Amino acid sequence: MITIWCPRKMSGANALVEKLKELGHDAKRCVGGEIPDGALRWGRGGGNKFKELATLAAAGVPVPAHSLTKKADWLARRFHHREANDLLAGLTHGDYYVEYVETRHEHRIHVFNGESIRVAMKVPRIDNPHPKFRSWQAGWRFGVNPEYTRMLPPKARDYAVQAVKALGYEFGAVDIATTNAGKAIVWEVNSGPGIEGSTVDCYAKAVIKKYER
Repeated sequence: MITIWCPRKMSGANALVEKLKELGHDAKRCVGGEIPDGALRWGRGGGNKFKELATLAAAGVPVPAHSLTKKADWLARRFHHREANDLLAGLTHGDYYVEYVETRHEHRIHVFNGESIRVAMKVPRIDNPHPKFRSWQAGWRFGVNPEYTRMLPPKARDYAVQAVKALGYEFGAVDIATTNAGKAIVWEVNSGPGIEGSTVDCYAKAVIKKYER
């Protein structure tokens, strides 16, 4: 039996369990309460995003400059933000602040058990998406295409694996962008990402490889 534990109902965990069953494996999702022995923890992060950036920076992962002190022209953020909702709100005061970095494009690299298992790129889902911030609410979606993968900046996969390891996660979806100078910069690591389509298959294969007895 493969058990997926999550702190609350999460679509990604549910999609993964259903895929595992579809592939003929015994699987179940546990929500809240005590974490069963040997369970895969889905959504084990969700903590302070400022501390996350500090941890990544200390591990040598390239991240935007960040501070608890307000600085001119820096972006105000909340410790527990989701879907760039704090950025889209245009806050002038936040829990912490990050330097704005112009980027060409942004990818999400899914890492499981120390390996990159899927690469997606954020592409417009509406005619006029937000020009600076790339999230679903801002008019962007994830696209999977070999051409998108070839657009990854140098060392992007290595940084993604390094970021997940630095936070002590078994897996994570790493949002990583390409600066105008062509270098990689990591925004954050999602420990309970929403997944769909072929990405669910990638996770299912990785989970079966590690957890099936």
